[in-house]
Amino acid sequence: MFGGKQKQINHELQSRISEKEREIESTRTALAHLESERNSMQAELSHAKKECNFHTEMFSNLQGFGDSFIELQQSQASAANALKQEKLNAIEAAAVSASNRESVSHRAASLAELSNHTLQTTQREQRMSERATQIGSIVQLIKQIAEHTNQLAL
Repeated sequence: MFGGKQKQINHELQSRISEKEREIESTRTALAHLESERNSMQAELSHAKKECNFHTEMFSNLQGFGDSFIELQQSQASAANALKQEKLNAIEAAAVSASNRESVSHRAASLAELSNHTLQTTQREQRMSERATQIGSIVQLIKQIAEHTNQLAL
């Protein structure tokens, strides 16, 4: 009996060892599967981190682009305002130029009229000078006649 019980305990122990070995093998297989799954998840996590970093950098670049676009828009608005002011200045200068042109034309007409009057006055002066010379000649002739008459009367 002692040997039969021992065999039975030994058989039970062998059976338990086999069962435990199968459990260990199953656990090792599960562990290997879990390690493989963990490695796969770590690879996915690494890929997701890289993608997240890429998107973060892209969003940062887009923010910088947006900021520079706003600055460009403000610069263009400033340039448009400056051009608008320059246009107003040019319109004002054109009005002043037109006014000055009219004033110069008026002065030119006045100078032409003054020149015409001066020419007419010069012509009148010349005629008066000629008449004065003629009158001077007549007076001289009268003096000579008077002198001659005085000599005759004596």
